[in-house]
Amino acid sequence: MFGIDNFSTFILSAVFFILTPGIDTIFVLNKSLLNGKKTGFYASLGISSGILVHTLFAALGLSIIVAKSALVFSVVKNI
Repeated sequence: MFGIDNFSTFILSAVFFILTPGIDTIFVLNKSLLNGKKTGFYASLGISSGILVHTLFAALGLSIIVAKSALVFSVVKNI
């Protein structure tokens, strides 16, 4: 059978996950409340740039290389 069998369940779970704050949201809130707006802004900027790099790597297929190679992973980790 082709298509989505449980489309309504998919939509419901997608809305739930979109509305649920993740660890990055909690991190930004924590930094903002403890250290002020400027630190919260820098935290959100760091998270956004990390997501951008990860998405770029995934789009180019580099995520698989980083996941499979311990050397490349350690280089990326230490940057």
